Amino acid sequence: MPTIKELKQDLASYKDEDVVAYALWGVADVFQRARELRYKCTKEQAEKILERVHDNQDCEYGITWPSLDFFDAEDINCEKLPPAKCPFCGDEVEDQGQFDDPSSYYCWKCQKEVEPVFSQEVKA
Repeated sequence: MPTIKELKQDLASYKDEDVVAYALWGVADVFQRARELRYKCTKEQAEKILERVHDNQDCEYGITWPSLDFFDAEDINCEKLPPAKCPFCGDEVEDQGQFDDPSSYYCWKCQKEVEPVFSQEVKA
């Protein structure tokens, strides 16, 4: 799996004004997608996922967001989280935030941001 150090070495042959195209995927991207899929992964697990995605990337399309959906989080022991539900109506809520912002969920039925519950208990 390439590291930033190796990437810097690869870029050493380019001039500062050279135009290039690149895509960079990191553990923060894995954390974000895992959260959206209701998994919690450690940094080491996220690195293993990146390694698998890198090793199996599509030769024509490279790495895309759907590429991250094909990893088996349970196979590398990521924790499966319960569904996030609206505390008012009980519907599952949509994750609107980033990995480090656990309070950003939106309930489409109630039409507002909510602090979700992660169990079957819902206020009546």
